[in-house]
Amino acid sequence: MAIYVARGLNPALAKQVAKQLMAYDALGAHARDELGISETFRARPIQAAWHRRAACCWSSHASPGYCHGASAA
Repeated sequence: MAIYVARGLNPALAKQVAKQLMAYDALGAHARDELGISETFRARPIQAAWHRRAACCWSSHASPGYCHGASAA
């Protein structure tokens, strides 16, 4: 509730908003409002793997064997 008061709601309305959000999706409301986690910032493992591979391939030009775990002789 305090987070909604800090955002400008009066205490009575903040309590009502918190109660309704918790009744609908308590974990989602907590993650979004208290931790700042939302759909925008959720983990994207496929995208992370793709970017890792691209970085790996790019760096392999400068350091042969980097991507495949082989040590350069």
